[in-house]
Amino acid sequence: MSKVCLNHPDREATNRCIVCFKPLCDECVISDNGEAYCSEKCLNQARSTVGNIERFQQAEKRAKFRRLIANTFKLIVILAVLGAVAYYLIDKKIIKL
Repeated sequence: MSKVCLNHPDREATNRCIVCFKPLCDECVISDNGEAYCSEKCLNQARSTVGNIERFQQAEKRAKFRRLIANTFKLIVILAVLGAVAYYLIDKKIIKL
């Protein structure tokens, strides 16, 4: 990496902010969970994005569970109707077992 640090033009950049990609020297890096950031603003933006992704994933899990419950209920209703029809047909001797 032949770029220079954004804040120290006399130093070689050893990292880039993972949010805005600004070149940074080791002294300027704000590190969090092994990732490099140029400022608290970029760090907070990354945290916010992770939070949004987690909330979206949780909402997707809840929606998937609701669909599973709804489909299970529909299947139970269909089976009950088929059972009732079969009972009626057998009772009226339309179908013989």
